[in-house]
Amino acid sequence: MISSLRLATWLTIFLGGIFRLDLRTAEPPPLPSKPFLWKIEGRKPSYLFGTLHIPDKRVTTLPARVTQCLESSDAVYIEVDPSDPQSSAAMQTMMLPPDQSLSSILPADLQKRLQAYLRSRNVFALAFDGMKVWAAAINVRHLDHEALPEAGEPMDRVILQYARLKRKETGGLETALEQCAAFDSLSTEEQVQYLRLTIEALETQPEHPDEKAINLYLAGDSAALAAQLHADLHSESPVTRKLTQRLVVERDSRIADRIEAKLKAHPQKSHFFAIGAAHLGEKDGVVGLLVRKGFTITRLSEP
Repeated sequence: MISSLRLATWLTIFLGGIFRLDLRTAEPPPLPSKPFLWKIEGRKPSYLFGTLHIPDKRVTTLPARVTQCLESSDAVYIEVDPSDPQSSAAMQTMMLPPDQSLSSILPADLQKRLQAYLRSRNVFALAFDGMKVWAAAINVRHLDHEALPEAGEPMDRVILQYARLKRKETGGLETALEQCAAFDSLSTEEQVQYLRLTIEALETQPEHPDEKAINLYLAGDSAALAAQLHADLHSESPVTRKLTQRLVVERDSRIADRIEAKLKAHPQKSHFFAIGAAHLGEKDGVVGLLVRKGFTITRLSEP
């Protein structure tokens, strides 16, 4: 969904499935010309790496510089550790009570549009009927990538599995329940509006918004990528302005605080933090927040 700023994409593709480490492909896809990689100065250098929570090999194949920094790090942290016991509870948070159904909540016109979109993706509407409205909005957005025959694991999970194979310290900066809370704070009417905006965007945009994000990511354009991901929130809508506050502003602050705590508690360790690229803004995002906390941070380029 969320993340990634992808509105907690991890709820659909990050927490499910099994680990499959895939750092190479038969025909390597193009790598970012300027990886979303920052160095944090310290007794030992640490690193911030921006990810896209999309299971597409164009973005899950790690550039050499990123792999080097990952290899040299002692501890690796991603947004949410899927082995955290709270992850199972978060999946339940996505579901309606047994006596409710999505079809009984949605207005008739929106239910028809949702069903039509699901049919166009060869998905049975019944599969969505037990979901909360906000969970349906997140899931419907990522059906195209889930259906890709070459889709693997999202980048965060690739990094986490690699770190565990190397017996590094690993963990999450947030819990799944913390991320779900942003959506559960919406009223039913706000959730319905969010789903409506999502369906409208998918129906009217010439290409899936994830495609544009992938191209900007591969170009290494942090400002344009952040603008694109923020634009996906339909900032003119009250419900998405509320989500922006919950999913971006509040989470950026929480993530920056937790990174600061780990760096100060263990200055003898080199940390590698992998979080959604849209959170790494150099002005108002995690990078900017850490600079204001006194850290020296520099963006790195591919050699």
